[in-house]
Amino acid sequence: DLSSTNLTNACCARTLFQSKDNKLEKLLLRQTTLDFNLSFLANFNSLTTLDLDSCLKVVNSNEDLFKNMHNLKKLILRNLSLNEYSFNMLFNKLHNMSKLEYLDLSFNQFSIINIYSNTIKYIDLSNNLRLESFWGQNKTYTSIDLSHNSLVAFDPNPYKVNTLNLSHNKLTTFKIFSTVWNKQKLDLSCNEITQIVGSE
Repeated sequence: DLSSTNLTNACCARTLFQSKDNKLEKLLLRQTTLDFNLSFLANFNSLTTLDLDSCLKVVNSNEDLFKNMHNLKKLILRNLSLNEYSFNMLFNKLHNMSKLEYLDLSFNQFSIINIYSNTIKYIDLSNNLRLESFWGQNKTYTSIDLSHNSLVAFDPNPYKVNTLNLSHNKLTTFKIFSTVWNKQKLDLSCNEITQIVGSE
């Protein structure tokens, strides 16, 4: 855990991670100050958890940063000033992450986001204030958090979700499919909804 540390000595920092066969499974760099590129992470084949919350160097990192992380299950990219363009550059190898289940992209700058993954079960896209559109390849989720965005419409029909948070958006109508929402949690608070339509 190197959270909230100042890794400004590039030589020293690279020495910590120089092994080409690194067996580290969990790496937390939350709010860490870096003055070097994160391309060294490409050697971390055994990582299951990677937290880069507020680690701004990620945006300028090599596009192959995640290409070898086949065992990654939890990825936190919160507050990185990412938009759909920088995200697509970093995640051109997303389909290689066959075990990824948890993805946190909150507090970024997305206006539209498409998630091409069949394994992700938990996704947090909250507080992307310009976000107007979301699409996920997977159709069954444990949780989707789309709160505090600018969604004017959301079609729940393709998805089966245990918990869906759509609070603090600009929704005016919403259609509830009983086969999808039975005994599950839905938050529509703080929207502009004037009509909720039910469907069998």
